[in-house]
Amino acid sequence: MRLRIRYLSALRDRAGLREEAVELPEGSRLRELASWLAQSRGLKLPDPLVMATLNGRGWAQLPEGLDTPLAQGDEVALFPVVAGG
Repeated sequence: MRLRIRYLSALRDRAGLREEAVELPEGSRLRELASWLAQSRGLKLPDPLVMATLNGRGWAQLPEGLDTPLAQGDEVALFPVVAGG
């Protein structure tokens, strides 16, 4: 299945890409994507300094967490956590 990964802000610079399509086997879960991101892009997730969303929902908000199943056409966005006062 094909997923779309978007790298935003400083993570775009770190990954060297704005976005890419990633092929994962059918039945993959967020855990497999996180492993792929660590091996291919050096992004270890979960990370308290990185916000990761799946189709607009934060990974931490997903009831199944890293065991959330992925589907063809899903979109993942990665960006640094914004802090300020």
